[in-house]
Amino acid sequence: REDVADTVSGTFLESAPVVETSAETGAGFDHLREVLALLSIGKKSNSGPFRLSVDRSFNRVGFGVVVTGTTQSGAVSEGDEVVLLPERVSARVRGIQVHGEGRESCGAGVRVALNLSGVTKEVVPRGTVVASKSGVVESSIIDVRYRHLSGAPPLARMSRVRLLIGTAEVLAVIELVSNTEHPMEGGDEGWAQLRCEKPVVALPGDRFVLRRESPLTTLGGGEVVDPWAPRVRRREITEAVALLERMLTGDSGARAERAGAGGLSVKEAAERGVSFDVVDNPRAAVSLGDRVVSQSQLESLKICLLESLGESHRQKPLALGVGRRELFRGALLGLGTQGFDALLKQLESDQRVSIRGPLVSLFDWKVVLTPAESDASDALVSRLKEAGILAINLAEIDVGTCDQDGLVAHLIDIKEAVRIDKKLYSADSLERVIDAVKAHFLDNEELTPSDFKQLTGLSRKGAIPMLEWLDLNSVTKRRGNARIMYR
Repeated sequence: REDVADTVSGTFLESAPVVETSAETGAGFDHLREVLALLSIGKKSNSGPFRLSVDRSFNRVGFGVVVTGTTQSGAVSEGDEVVLLPERVSARVRGIQVHGEGRESCGAGVRVALNLSGVTKEVVPRGTVVASKSGVVESSIIDVRYRHLSGAPPLARMSRVRLLIGTAEVLAVIELVSNTEHPMEGGDEGWAQLRCEKPVVALPGDRFVLRRESPLTTLGGGEVVDPWAPRVRRREITEAVALLERMLTGDSGARAERAGAGGLSVKEAAERGVSFDVVDNPRAAVSLGDRVVSQSQLESLKICLLESLGESHRQKPLALGVGRRELFRGALLGLGTQGFDALLKQLESDQRVSIRGPLVSLFDWKVVLTPAESDASDALVSRLKEAGILAINLAEIDVGTCDQDGLVAHLIDIKEAVRIDKKLYSADSLERVIDAVKAHFLDNEELTPSDFKQLTGLSRKGAIPMLEWLDLNSVTKRRGNARIMYR
């Protein structure tokens, strides 16, 4: 009894009751059962992906490969397809036994033996994890909350250690995130990143133990917080610690932020247990199309888009708006097209942007021409109307000191002009061409290039680009060398 008390002194078992028993006579077992009955042991949930850390595997005649271990999460049934990690070998559950009794299924927190088909004993060594087909990943970098044991030797950053997690044991290098300047002393606790030589299987909340590489002295242990962690760089430590602190309290948004500006895909969010679109929960993430981001990320993305839009307005003051894809750049690229479109719709719903077809503008944006620009615009519109279907070559346009490209784009935006190839047309003249083409189809099934030249008086050089423009605008449809009415 005294030896046991000395051994557990200074640990979490220091105040635990010590029960004396005898395996030979059975003495003390009734008392042991009474003590065990008083323990408060929460029942493990069967939610989440199935995981079993294999501690032993063997061949049984007539059955094949059998693995044993303790189920860590989820549930499994006979006939289920599983994957063996980290090698990613597929197998099927042929049979289940719990303490020697056959079962059709089993949940978390029990000792179990699984009969697996489709594999050999050699591919299921100790340390393998039998897992669901989805929801469990292997990682070489994990962020943890670590406690260094009292009496353990100092632990410096970048030390080589042995990581024991589940039934696996791998070599790793430890980066001390909380304090990179000084080694951890006995009793210290803080954030650390483990960079493993081989991938390990871990999920948030998993417990682990660290030992020295040699001799095999136990150093401490702790809890996995982020098994999807990026490599922490020293300049990012403050931000990383803040996110890890939030993760430890169950802040779902922090996991989305850790993944980068574009957050997570909906599938990744589900695999990482990230709750989103929860009403009245300021810590819940939110969905944007097929992406999931934190609420602070959402606001940052909105600000990014609005600032980009404002800068475009300043650079092109004559443009009614900016093309959607011109805005889709920088940090917004991480959202993908669906996420970006969803962000635009939110801003439109908030009355912070206006969307007119392919053009986007700030909600209160209006093009205001200077007196000189207004005069140049009126003069150009008059010239276009005079030119009619003959149009004006872009190279021949003269708007004085005004921004020619901006003024032309403005007239196109407000539908006063249309650009076809290298010419600018009055919108009215093209409407008359469309009316003439539709009238032609009242008595004719086809419109040949010769017909169109006769209809408009244009040369072939001018007729062909305009015919292609009519196709593009769903007025006509090409059939062979002729056009038919678009229906």
